[in-house]
Amino acid sequence: MLSHPRRSFCLATAACLSLAVLTGTESANAARPNTPTPHKGGAQSQDHQIVGELHSTKQLLEKADHDYKGHRARVVHEISLAIHSLTHHHHPAGKAAEPKPAATSKTGDKGMKEPQEVSDAQLKQAVQQLETVKGQLKSGHEHHAKALFAVSKAIEELHTALKIK
Repeated sequence: MLSHPRRSFCLATAACLSLAVLTGTESANAARPNTPTPHKGGAQSQDHQIVGELHSTKQLLEKADHDYKGHRARVVHEISLAIHSLTHHHHPAGKAAEPKPAATSKTGDKGMKEPQEVSDAQLKQAVQQLETVKGQLKSGHEHHAKALFAVSKAIEELHTALKIK
């Protein structure tokens, strides 16, 4: 069992993260409704925004520190497929897509594993972010259809992962 100060720190951290998730997603949902907004750059600009949101969600999931029997890893893979579908659609053959952000480690302190509640909160936040992205994808374009399929599959995997205790 954890010592009293360490247990208090873990509980306080979990409470703060849960509050941040709840507050952040409410304001994010208010700022970004499920209907896509027109951008000056057109579809390519919107795809760029969606790719940014997918990268953000992927980084959030890479921080989750609990074992979800491979489901979290499958979600990260599906998000990568969605990003690939959206970024490679706009680049002519021979031109590279924008570089991926550097990978982050799952824990800042190798000796301390985050509590299950914190990891679960990160996965729940990822579900909400992916639902928002899903609403922004237009199924009329082939690259959007591929990305939409990958995002939908990722959401299913997250729901499965959250059932694992």
